[in-house]
Formats: sequence, C-alpha cells, structure tokens
Amino acid sequence: MSNRKTDKCVIHPITMNGEETILAEIRDILAGISAKLDKLSAGPEKKVISGEILDAATLLGLPDHLRRTAMAIHAVGRGTAEDVAKETGNSRSIESAYLNQLVRQGYVKRERGKLKGEAPKKVYFYV
Repeated sequence: MSNRKTDKCVIHPITMNGEETILAEIRDILAGISAKLDKLSAGPEKKVISGEILDAATLLGLPDHLRRTAMAIHAVGRGTAEDVAKETGNSRSIESAYLNQLVRQGYVKRERGKLKGEAPKKVYFYV
C-alpha cells in the first residue's frame, strides 16, 4: 500500500461573476425559507374580525362540523358543551371536542364558571 498525502482545502475568495450570482440566489432562497419558518413558529393567526366570531370566508374555510359548532356557540352566546350540543343535535362529548378545537385555533374562548349563577366546575365557551 502506498501512503497518499491528503490535499489541504484552501478557500479562495470568489472572483467569478457566475458563482457570485449563484451564491446570491442561494442566500435569497435561504432568507425566504427562514421567513417562512419564523411565520410557522409564531403560531396561527387569530381569526376574530371586528368583534364578530368569524367572517363568511373564514366560516366557509372551516370543516362542516366545526362550522356548525362555531355558529351554534355564536347563537348560544356563552354556554357549556351541553348547551351547544342541544343546539346542534350532537352529543356533549363530541361538541366538547369540537369547541376545544375552535379554542386552539383562536375562534372561541373558554373558562371555568365565574359569573353569578354558573357552576364553578363547568367549562363555559364564548366568542
């Protein structure tokens, strides 16, 4: 076996115009990717528009089951999953899951009963 000497890698400044152009394009692409990652890590945008629960376009963008639940909680005002279930005809557990999805997406708020006459252990949803 023969011993080979390894060549050292020497970085020379880029002098060719074509390579500078390619590097500039790569930097632009990386900047775009970075901006998109920042936007994704910021989380979803809140969809409440001018004090209303949702505008028509946003409602139409929701799946049917969440759209019906969002419209029901808007009609109820402030209520439990049981109240919304009476409005939609679904079971309480299904509506609870749907309402919690809407909370995570920023369309609905939730809290334990705090107002006069509300059960403190129940969870109330509202717009």
